[in-house]
Amino acid sequence: MNRLQTRVLLAMVLLLLGLLLGFAGFSYWSLQRGLAPYVAQIELGRLEYLESQLRREYAKEQSWSGLSPERWNALTRFGAQAAIPVTPPSDDNKPRGATIGPLRTPDLKPIERHPLHERLGLLDAKGQLIAGVAPQAASATNPLFDNKHQLIGTLTLGPPADLKNQIDSAFLKEHLVFLAIAAGLGLVVAGALSWWLSRRWIRPIEALSKGAQAFAQGQLDYRIAAEGSDELGQLARRFNHMAAQLHEAQAQQNEWLTQVAHELRTPLAAVRAEIEAIQDGIRQFDANTSERLHRQIMRLTQLVADMRATIPTTLAVQAPQDAPALQLTAPRAASAVALDLRALVAEAVDAVQMRFVQAQIALPPAATLAQSLPVAWIHGNAAQLHQVLGNIFENNLRYTDAPGTVAISASVHEAAAASSQQRWIELHIDDSAPGVAPADQPRIFERFYRVEASRSRASGGSGLGLAICKSIVQAHGGQLRASASALGGLRMTVILPLTDPNP
Repeated sequence: MNRLQTRVLLAMVLLLLGLLLGFAGFSYWSLQRGLAPYVAQIELGRLEYLESQLRREYAKEQSWSGLSPERWNALTRFGAQAAIPVTPPSDDNKPRGATIGPLRTPDLKPIERHPLHERLGLLDAKGQLIAGVAPQAASATNPLFDNKHQLIGTLTLGPPADLKNQIDSAFLKEHLVFLAIAAGLGLVVAGALSWWLSRRWIRPIEALSKGAQAFAQGQLDYRIAAEGSDELGQLARRFNHMAAQLHEAQAQQNEWLTQVAHELRTPLAAVRAEIEAIQDGIRQFDANTSERLHRQIMRLTQLVADMRATIPTTLAVQAPQDAPALQLTAPRAASAVALDLRALVAEAVDAVQMRFVQAQIALPPAATLAQSLPVAWIHGNAAQLHQVLGNIFENNLRYTDAPGTVAISASVHEAAAASSQQRWIELHIDDSAPGVAPADQPRIFERFYRVEASRSRASGGSGLGLAICKSIVQAHGGQLRASASALGGLRMTVILPLTDPNP
């Protein structure tokens, strides 16, 4: 048992002990407080003879006017004596022990009785005192009825002033012992239950602590045993999910570094070979050598620029709340202005139209798109959005079999909430076969990721184009998604928030 579990167990036991002692003390106080009225009620219930005599007194004149103080004293003293049981003396003249249930009290002293006639009182039907002692708050009461069941008065008996006789004391002792035994058993059961609960609660916390320590030390493959469906079990499963995501991110980072090293090694190796050939005198540094070196350097420059472009930028664009998974990303700023998306698409199509004709891939004319697409103004950077459209069209050229088809469509959406005025556009670019397997579709936006089937590295490219597109679209408060196309190939969906052309 560790220190935390010991402290929790001790705290729970002390709390339960305090509750048990408080309950026992309150029970004993309540028993003492309620015993005297209970005794008075028992005593009053035995005065049947006195009740019958009082009914006769009332029946003589149908009132209490004939009940004199002397007659009251005579009746109460005789009735009180009639209520006390008489015990015949023992033959051996030895003190006798009294028992109350299982408790035995030997060597009793004479019982101190509280005279009943000094505590008795009689009230009329209206509650006015007729004779005897005025009732107290804790007095026992017994209504009196005549032969017609009409209330004629109430007989009251005050509680004993104290309970000093040994019978009463034995009764209290017996219940006190019972309370003590019950408290002891309750404490044992509570201690065992507290030990079990402390283990039940502390064990998941210890597992979470060990898991957090393992994660902090870089053991991202460590998993916490998640037990139950309570909050601790849910927290353990969230820890495991977080560790799995971190482990996957670390694996992707290592893979990305490996791919970067591989991509940089090829042009660097070519540059090194050219320089070493010049140093060894195998090749002269002429215009051709200079051109080859410049081409490799430019390839390195473009590769570094592409990798840098995959880092998200930030534009002053607010993403629609109801649009699917739109969010702003951070770190570097870029200028943004109001742009006509139809004009952007038409301009990008016009720039690649001739190449699509040469590749035998049908592409809608720019003039047709300028008329068919809905009016849509967006807030963004024109050069970056041209790069997005250009990269998507470049993929269409590379990965669509001839003869093929590329279709472009768009739809405008509004927020479902009546109080929201958010609107966004979804631009769909579909191509024909070959397609991309559903398992590969979410990964085509990863850096250097290439589908090894139809859309292979042999088609060219560094594998950073779609990663750059995704970064730019996210910087505009939108999202870039890939799905299967009805034409048999891939559908690229660009989601962008709309703005007012005249802010």
